[in-house]
Amino acid sequence: MSQLLQVATRQGAIKVLNSFTLAPDYFDQGIPFDNAEGGVLSLAVDITGDIHHFHQGLPFTLEGRLAATQDKPVEYFGSGGAPFDALGRLVFGSGAVDHFSAGIPYTADRQIAAGIT
Repeated sequence: MSQLLQVATRQGAIKVLNSFTLAPDYFDQGIPFDNAEGGVLSLAVDITGDIHHFHQGLPFTLEGRLAATQDKPVEYFGSGGAPFDALGRLVFGSGAVDHFSAGIPYTADRQIAAGIT
């Protein structure tokens, strides 16, 4: 997981665009992205969508967005240190970056640090 999400990492929290109806604008190395307003590159996630399939251990919705949740407890860690909730969604957190692991920013609550819009 960490290696896949490293393509989304910049300095600090990962930029994330939440949508449940739109397909991502494009994929880079298997990770979905959106071009947000102003040309900001954002990770394409769906905070409320159901998991449709998995690709290399990451959960995806029917539309091809990462199935995720925000500010929920981390129930377990998958391959590469991916934090998941009880339903198998990636856990993103809105808290400050506490530490990095393999280039991925994490909050003190062990969530992936993300600025979600």
